Amino acid sequence: MRKSFLHGFLFAFRGIFVLLKEERNARFHLLAAFCAVGFGFFFELRPMEWTLVSICIGAVFGAEALNSAVERLADKIHPDEDELIRDAKDLAAAAVLFVSIAAAVTGIIIYLPHFKDLIGT
Repeated sequence: MRKSFLHGFLFAFRGIFVLLKEERNARFHLLAAFCAVGFGFFFELRPMEWTLVSICIGAVFGAEALNSAVERLADKIHPDEDELIRDAKDLAAAAVLFVSIAAAVTGIIIYLPHFKDLIGT
């Protein structure tokens, strides 16, 4: 039981590696996450702000990973063009877009007041 539990973590870390190696959008999200964390340290975010930033980062990467999994499975199951497969892939991509927009709005709400304080307006 213990060995399979640890193996689950190894598989998950392999998935993270595959996501970052093969998915360009995931690398863009990684850059955005580094910026969010860097600005968080710079502006000394409060615990609740850190919580929201962390949830947003996790949600974006989770959605990106699920989108990539859907795309790969769909391509494997039905490599030819198919309307339902296209719709499934587009819906998965839409999920990433929804989460990314929500994360961006959350970032604006959190960081904008800090930037205003920095420039004195």
